[in-house]
Amino acid sequence: DWNVGSKISWVDENGETKTATRPDREAILRLTECEVDEEPGRCIRLQRRNAEGDLEESYVSFLAVSDMDPQSHFPGREWIYRIQSHSLKFPVEVSIRAHHMENVSVLKGLQNSERELNDQRHQAALGGTVDRTVDRKAAGVKLMQDVFQTTGAPGFEMSVLFAVYA
Repeated sequence: DWNVGSKISWVDENGETKTATRPDREAILRLTECEVDEEPGRCIRLQRRNAEGDLEESYVSFLAVSDMDPQSHFPGREWIYRIQSHSLKFPVEVSIRAHHMENVSVLKGLQNSERELNDQRHQAALGGTVDRTVDRKAAGVKLMQDVFQTTGAPGFEMSVLFAVYA
């Protein structure tokens, strides 16, 4: 059972009991103090000697989110809060990066996607093969173009990366 800190509890202003983990900085490995082995495959093995001279070993795996539900089911159902609220038996870090895109840039990107899909259809008409998902993707592009043209809203490119330690 990996212990990276101590649990603390308190009562908030509404009288609800809240809990959190206060990290123990000595329990968190520094990469500069470890031998890093990338051989295991989908994870990295870290080894270091502790204060007693014993060899400690831990593993880190990085998982990238490739598909996310476009609809947010809230309040109280946001995925980031669900990760925080569950008591996982191992530490998990989340890196979220969001890049703001002006509405004009979003529409230009959607127009480029539409052109690429039309090129694929044209190649198929000339005797080539086309992916079965082209029609579905084209419908999605049209829908997004309509949303961004109607609302004038900006867009965001996001990347979400999980680091799981064991």
